[in-house]
Amino acid sequence: MKTGYQPPLRRQALRALLTGLALAGSPFLFHLPVWIGLFFLGQLLLLAARTHLRFKPLPKRILLPAAMLGLGAVWLQFHTLLGLGAGSALLLIMLGFKTLEIRSHRDAMLALFLGYFVVITGFLFNQSLHYLPYLLVTAFVLTVALHQLNDLRGNQPLRQQIGSTLFMFALAIPVMLVLFVVFPRLSSPLWALPQASQARAGMSNSMAPGDIAQLLRSSEPAFRVSFADGEPPPKHLRYWRGPVLSRFDGRRWSRARLPKAATPTAIDIHGGTQQYTLTLEPHHRHWIFPLDMPVKAPDGTVLTAEYELSSDKPVNEIMQLQIVSATDYQLPDSPDTPTLHLALDLPNHAAPRTRQLARQLRAKAGTTEDYVRQVLDYFRHEPFRYTLQPQPLSGDPTDDFLLNTREGFCEHYASSFVVLMRAAGIPARVVTGYLGGDWNNTANYLLVRQSDAHAWAEVWLEDRGWVRVDPTSAIAPERIENNILDALDDTRALPIMTRFSFLNRLALQWDTLNYYWTLWVVGYDSDRQNRLLDRLGLGLQSWGKTLFSLLLGILLVVLVWAFVFALRQWRQRPDPVAAGYQQFTRKLARKGLPRQPHEAPLHYAERVIESRPDLRNAVRTIINSYARLRYGRQPHPEAITRFQETVKNFRP
Repeated sequence: MKTGYQPPLRRQALRALLTGLALAGSPFLFHLPVWIGLFFLGQLLLLAARTHLRFKPLPKRILLPAAMLGLGAVWLQFHTLLGLGAGSALLLIMLGFKTLEIRSHRDAMLALFLGYFVVITGFLFNQSLHYLPYLLVTAFVLTVALHQLNDLRGNQPLRQQIGSTLFMFALAIPVMLVLFVVFPRLSSPLWALPQASQARAGMSNSMAPGDIAQLLRSSEPAFRVSFADGEPPPKHLRYWRGPVLSRFDGRRWSRARLPKAATPTAIDIHGGTQQYTLTLEPHHRHWIFPLDMPVKAPDGTVLTAEYELSSDKPVNEIMQLQIVSATDYQLPDSPDTPTLHLALDLPNHAAPRTRQLARQLRAKAGTTEDYVRQVLDYFRHEPFRYTLQPQPLSGDPTDDFLLNTREGFCEHYASSFVVLMRAAGIPARVVTGYLGGDWNNTANYLLVRQSDAHAWAEVWLEDRGWVRVDPTSAIAPERIENNILDALDDTRALPIMTRFSFLNRLALQWDTLNYYWTLWVVGYDSDRQNRLLDRLGLGLQSWGKTLFSLLLGILLVVLVWAFVFALRQWRQRPDPVAAGYQQFTRKLARKGLPRQPHEAPLHYAERVIESRPDLRNAVRTIINSYARLRYGRQPHPEAITRFQETVKNFRP
């Protein structure tokens, strides 16, 4: 079958295309199984080798079965072809196969535009501010490749192509901003796609010895909090309540399936309350981390029977909540029977030596509160060590920790404390969440990182209800009053930003930018858009008004650019002397005497006179005038006018 004209496909353009596609696909190495990213880069290397060695493209009888194998590999990896992870993997692999069959200009253009789509897909995985420059650079390289693919003669220098690309970006940015601000926002952002394949560091719904310590190796933000009165509570009250773990199998703690709390407002508030805005990073689970203890559940959340604050849907996007909490409170002293029984459950095979220790300590204590103090004193006076790198536990983990190794982190102490309580017949449970946070003076908010993860305990006492008891305070009180740096002897396992105060201050300043980026770009939803446009008098109550606002914004951008172009043209008016000389050469060219690109004015004039002696006087008059005006001193306007008139009256 005959095909239409296909422009030539130059190697320089292919190299630029390959560079852009490699940049577009490289971030997927961090979000998809490694083999997918490596397979894609291998496909690009194969095209690069083909371009350099000039061998023929692979035939379709090989590419088609290979593409089917790639499709099957994605299915085996994800067990689906839908969703963000599987869809992105399939897009990347099929783009790689498309590059291998590039034979013509049309194939290269198709691969280029697929590369733009891959750039957009990368933003679905990562919306942080530091990722934006990388995406812009990738889009810039792809646009330079677009210039090179359409430079059919191949005579445009790279510097000019880069300048044209910068000019295109400058034209597009104002229109992009107008569309971003005015175009109606989706009720759920695009990046709220299924995230099954995306692993993210964060609090889990279960806990075993060592789990919390692993979280402390991450400096990623968990959430940010801004307080209505501008000041955070004291450090020892900054407990951020997360999953409550009541089930215990002898090693691992997990959440229980309990009904929603019937009366979450039954909290007895002794002091004032804290009103604050919690901006939660996506963690793809349901729980929220309010200041302990939330007074009531905000819209879109529920308060469980164990006073967990849980979202109606997974937190797959930036979430902002207005919450009221009490730091001085008392929970109801008559919990429902299932909750109380669950808080006493201890597997028969679990911790036999710990049970014996509990009996010994219980015999020395009179009341339940005395027993709690006995256990805390046991932690305080025995040679326990607070460390991120404890010895491995063998056999029963609770027995081995309490009576042998005595090295652990907060989850070790919270877990063993609750086991000691239950062994003595006292209801108790483990609470996980975060403790502390760094105050950002620049933007007045509290930054809570993954490295602030913590675990503590709650015990049920007669006439007092559930009471928070943090065993860490007996081992390392510095962790509660100050920060984790003061509590640990060896801090090498902590993130570098946490270990050095100077770097931590820099990180907080950078996080300020991320905070505003999160609020006004990533978190720019329909509610925030409506509030902003109402202030500008452009509220979007109807599609007609929406369309009018869009057209008005784009029209203003076009008018501004038109003014800039007009001003530029006015400043760069053509030289009237040069324009007169060009008019003179055009008249002679129409008579069969065109000027050669390399000819100087005097040489051109001599050649014209040699061919047309009858034009000798007129040609020499014009050329001599041009030479004086062009290369002499600043010409007088009247001399320029006479020169223009002479050229205009010239009739070859």
